[in-house]
Amino acid sequence: MKKGLYIASTIAIGVTVLMFLLNNRIDVETDQKEVLSTTKDVEEEAQENDQTVDIPHNEDVYRISWIVVGSVNKLNLIPNFEKKLTSEQALEDYDCKNLVNGGFYSKEELPIGLFFSDGDQMQRFGINAVLNGVFYIKTDGEVGISREIRDADYKLALQSGPILLKDGQKQSLDLANDKKARRVVVGTTNEEKIVFLIVYDNESMFVGPYLSELPDVVDEFNNQTDLGIVNALNLDGGAASVFYSDSVKMSEISLVGSFFCIK
Repeated sequence: MKKGLYIASTIAIGVTVLMFLLNNRIDVETDQKEVLSTTKDVEEEAQENDQTVDIPHNEDVYRISWIVVGSVNKLNLIPNFEKKLTSEQALEDYDCKNLVNGGFYSKEELPIGLFFSDGDQMQRFGINAVLNGVFYIKTDGEVGISREIRDADYKLALQSGPILLKDGQKQSLDLANDKKARRVVVGTTNEEKIVFLIVYDNESMFVGPYLSELPDVVDEFNNQTDLGIVNALNLDGGAASVFYSDSVKMSEISLVGSFFCIK
């Protein structure tokens, strides 16, 4: 009788241990699946938020990071000719989510060509072979990049150049004294969205393409993304270039004449 009880007790203990091991195995497998699922979700989210791509061109590889402006109401052009704020100060003072440098300025630290900020005109349009385009937002929300300027109600307007893409076509650039430098570009898409790009060498953020190469680089960027940029205009670059996106932080070395502040 005692022997029978002993055997029954041993079997009961064995079954309990087996059930314990099976339950823990299920828990471990569930935990592993949850971890893998979470990791996959994080990886997919990172891929969705990734706004940087490498573009091979000739013997170089250029990295392009970009910002798509969600609404024209969130974009302002801020003159910095008098205040001379650094990009860090501008981010804080104007409460910008993202920040990009504007156009070129003279030795007198004034904008070269047309400049409208918050509906006020600071400078008139000037004929210039290189600064041959104007990026604008009208008060009715119309967005564009144009060679011609007509009387209009501008919320903001900035003359810069050269134009890199016009109506989807690459522009041929014949430039003297061209050199490699970090480049900043503003573009408009076929859906009238605004896109800012910064183009730099994948091995050094202080170097970028020749300006004459930039239309080809932007065109290839267009081919590798689905942004659909149809018009693109070169902005100030090199030492005066600034680009603060959610993931990329690039500050200037010299004075930035104006900033695009994205709220």
